[in-house]
Amino acid sequence: MIRILSVVLVLFCSNLLFSQSTLFSENFESASEGELSGTTFNGWRQDTENSTNSDWAITNNCPISGSYSMTLHSYGNYCEYAWDDTGEEVAYYATTIDATAYNSVTLSFDWTCGGEVNYDYGRICYSTNGTTWTDFSNSGTYVNQGSTQSVTNLDISDVDGLTFYLGFRWINDSNTGSDPGWNIDNIVVKATANCSVTAGAISAGTDPICNGNSTTLTLSGYSGGTTFQWQSSSDDATWSNIGGATSPTYSASPSSDTYYRVAVTNGCTVYSGSYLLNVSNSTAGTASASTNSLCSGNSVTMSLSGYNGSIQWQSSSNGSSWSNIGGATSSTYVASPGSDFITGQELLMHHVVQPSQMLNLLRLTHV
Repeated sequence: MIRILSVVLVLFCSNLLFSQSTLFSENFESASEGELSGTTFNGWRQDTENSTNSDWAITNNCPISGSYSMTLHSYGNYCEYAWDDTGEEVAYYATTIDATAYNSVTLSFDWTCGGEVNYDYGRICYSTNGTTWTDFSNSGTYVNQGSTQSVTNLDISDVDGLTFYLGFRWINDSNTGSDPGWNIDNIVVKATANCSVTAGAISAGTDPICNGNSTTLTLSGYSGGTTFQWQSSSDDATWSNIGGATSPTYSASPSSDTYYRVAVTNGCTVYSGSYLLNVSNSTAGTASASTNSLCSGNSVTMSLSGYNGSIQWQSSSNGSSWSNIGGATSSTYVASPGSDFITGQELLMHHVVQPSQMLNLLRLTHV
């Protein structure tokens, strides 16, 4: 029986949290100057719990940053307070902050305060009705700091799942104290969405891939999601949506190493972990043989030049099923067909980038 022995050179490609949402922010830069009162002023109001000659105000006289801050006003002067008068007043944003679908609520803001330690100071509070105020568990007191202080991501999870008013409570007795009273700016409330969606993880059909080829990326292990959006990034930091890539699979064909992730949404959005798909810019090169005809038992040297990548020689007895030849990983390979290579039979050498992509074919004929 006549057999066809084919030897193929294969050039393989080488080197192949949930985030917080901002619920509210205020820097007072769109405000005008004036006192707060029982009516809304620049979006803010004052709830007087114990009357005093001090009132909350918004002014450009003593801004922490920018042009305006929220502070106290007394005896006709902004940035001062009535230290000789007992009182307690809350400045609060007049629109409720909706945290019903959120948890892990945090508060950040900048502040200064003279006041009097243990007697004249500020505290942070909240209310669900605008009249009954509760100090946050982690409020602390704000006093005796002449330079700007920054509170960053203070835990105010007391209001997780609530719709609430955010308040800044000023307390003072009729003793002594130092101006300014409590001065506040750059307020930010953030929280994490309550979300039953699981984003899952990405896998690739082939990784790495050759430049110009494609592979299927698959999102698996997700649950609860009803919409999907694939995104890509060159640095794993700045992400862009991929047009039309809205199913759990995506055929990727980047020209360079690229990160991918999937935004999975069902009322809220979570993101899969990023996946780096590697791309090899390998070069196939050119295959040649030392002779195009040889006798049974003789050998032929096959060579590859002009390539870039790693090499593995393979052999096949039927042209479709291939096996690696142990140790045959250099640019040359000496083939000895053996006694079954008979007159009239052809020895085929395929030069390929991948086993399914033939670039040229050398025919070696028995003589």
